Amino acid sequence: MSKKIITVSREFGSGGRHIAEQVAKRLGYQYYDKQIIAKVAEEAGLSEKEAQKKMREIDKKRSIHYDYYTDQKWGDARNYSISLNSSDLGYERVIDIICTLAKEL
Repeated sequence: MSKKIITVSREFGSGGRHIAEQVAKRLGYQYYDKQIIAKVAEEAGLSEKEAQKKMREIDKKRSIHYDYYTDQKWGDARNYSISLNSSDLGYERVIDIICTLAKEL
């Protein structure tokens, strides 16, 4: 059985955390947010602060690599498989769309 992972990238005030929690609940998926940082930090023998710093450093390197080799901008919503504007669609519609797509794949 293959594992399905849905990643919700979000901007401040978008309701992304609520949307992600509701999607996970509806689909019966596990939901992870900040606690995943604590878990990884513990396994790596780092404090959460050290783990966050390391992740920022890695993300910066990924961004530079991505920008250079793809001629695209790291984090640009146009480069995602799906990008939904919760302000336009509303939370419930966004949740419905994500759940529908997840069930179809």
